[in-house]
Amino acid sequence: LIALGKALLALPDSAAALGPFEDALRQSPESPEALLGRGLAQAALGERAAAAEALERTRAAAAKEPRLR
Repeated sequence: LIALGKALLALPDSAAALGPFEDALRQSPESPEALLGRGLAQAALGERAAAAEALERTRAAAAKEPRLR
Protein backbone atom coordinates (compact mmCIF):
# COMPACT_ATOMS: atom_id res chain seq x y z
CA LEU A 1 0.00 0.00 0.00
CA ILE A 2 2.79 2.42 0.84
CA ALA A 3 4.55 1.65 -2.45
CA LEU A 4 1.32 2.34 -4.34
CA GLY A 5 0.86 5.63 -2.52
CA LYS A 6 4.45 6.63 -3.31
CA ALA A 7 3.94 5.78 -6.98
CA LEU A 8 0.77 7.85 -7.15
CA LEU A 9 2.52 10.78 -5.47
CA ALA A 10 5.27 10.55 -8.09
CA LEU A 11 2.77 10.78 -10.98
CA PRO A 12 1.66 13.26 -9.32
CA ASP A 13 -1.81 12.16 -8.27
CA SER A 14 -1.99 13.33 -4.67
CA ALA A 15 -5.72 12.75 -4.33
CA ALA A 16 -5.40 9.11 -5.40
CA ALA A 17 -2.25 8.66 -3.28
CA LEU A 18 -4.08 9.56 -0.10
CA GLY A 19 -6.21 6.37 -0.17
CA PRO A 20 -3.38 3.82 -0.02
CA PHE A 21 -1.68 5.74 2.79
CA GLU A 22 -4.96 5.84 4.74
CA ASP A 23 -5.40 2.08 4.17
CA ALA A 24 -1.86 1.45 5.40
CA LEU A 25 -2.56 3.52 8.53
CA ARG A 26 -5.66 1.44 9.28
CA GLN A 27 -3.37 -1.61 9.35
CA SER A 28 -0.51 0.10 11.20
CA PRO A 29 -1.60 3.41 12.78
CA GLU A 30 1.91 4.48 13.79
CA SER A 31 3.72 3.63 10.55
CA PRO A 32 6.17 6.49 9.93
CA GLU A 33 6.20 5.75 6.21
CA ALA A 34 2.42 5.85 5.91
CA LEU A 35 2.16 8.96 8.09
CA LEU A 36 4.78 10.71 5.98
CA GLY A 37 3.04 9.74 2.75
CA ARG A 38 -0.30 10.94 4.06
CA GLY A 39 1.26 14.22 5.15
CA LEU A 40 2.92 14.76 1.78
CA ALA A 41 -0.30 13.98 -0.09
CA GLN A 42 -2.29 16.31 2.17
CA ALA A 43 0.28 19.08 1.71
CA ALA A 44 0.11 18.68 -2.07
CA LEU A 45 -3.67 18.97 -1.85
CA GLY A 46 -3.40 22.19 0.15
CA GLU A 47 -4.66 20.60 3.38
CA ARG A 48 -2.06 22.40 5.49
CA ALA A 49 -3.41 21.74 8.99
CA ALA A 50 -3.95 18.02 8.32
CA ALA A 51 -0.53 17.77 6.69
CA ALA A 52 1.15 19.46 9.65
CA GLU A 53 -0.55 17.04 12.06
CA ALA A 54 0.48 14.02 9.97
CA LEU A 55 4.06 15.23 9.72
CA GLU A 56 4.25 15.84 13.47
CA ARG A 57 2.92 12.31 14.04
CA THR A 58 5.58 11.10 11.59
CA ARG A 59 8.29 12.68 13.69
CA ALA A 60 6.94 11.13 16.88
CA ALA A 61 6.51 7.69 15.30
CA ALA A 62 9.97 7.77 13.72
CA ALA A 63 11.52 8.57 17.09
CA LYS A 64 10.17 5.24 18.36
CA GLU A 65 11.68 3.28 15.44
CA PRO A 66 15.33 2.36 16.09
CA ARG A 67 15.94 1.83 12.36
CA LEU A 68 14.93 5.44 11.65
CA ARG A 69 16.98 7.18 14.33
